[in-house]
Amino acid sequence: MEARVSVGLPTFASIAKDLAQVPLGRRIATTLFIIIAILLARFSWETPIMVADDDGSKHNWTIPITTDAERALYDARASYAALAARKVAQEKRILLVPFTEDSQGRTGERSPLDRTTLAEALTNLDGMGAKAIGIDILFDQAQPDDSKLIAALRVMKTPVWMGYADNAHNPRDIQVWQQEFMDKFLASIGNPNVRKASIHIESDPGRSR
Repeated sequence: MEARVSVGLPTFASIAKDLAQVPLGRRIATTLFIIIAILLARFSWETPIMVADDDGSKHNWTIPITTDAERALYDARASYAALAARKVAQEKRILLVPFTEDSQGRTGERSPLDRTTLAEALTNLDGMGAKAIGIDILFDQAQPDDSKLIAALRVMKTPVWMGYADNAHNPRDIQVWQQEFMDKFLASIGNPNVRKASIHIESDPGRSR
């Protein structure tokens, strides 16, 4: 005669009975590990806890050991990728137009970057049929050739996204006066095709200002 055993979903009573057989210390340690894993998955190495520096600026508290470990692992992955010489196919829809050392040498300006050259580049890209343009530069201080860049942006037909950062989310890197200038600069353009793209600046915790 063959005996049949019906196997169904576990009940709360069966789960509680199984857990009761596990030592209390192991249960507590497992629970703590699970909580830590969930928090790391949600917030990465930067916790939602705000702390203030000696100068009064506030920033999110980072986990010291895990932050250094993450950076070391990133360097190791980058080194392995370079040694393996793995190549990724270039995305044909995206084209980078960087300011190189040659362009900086030609204009004689390094920081902030020459805005006349940028205005000319934007005008050329606008006429080449680009679908969208992203500018990875913060315009946070006045320059003599601001008017040329603003004039070029005012007539852009291509959607343009300009880098923008505020003091509330980047208190260590963006001062109030810098945010006020960016707001004024963007408002002076008056072109609905030109919009701001909010970014978060993350600097090394130990770097000096």
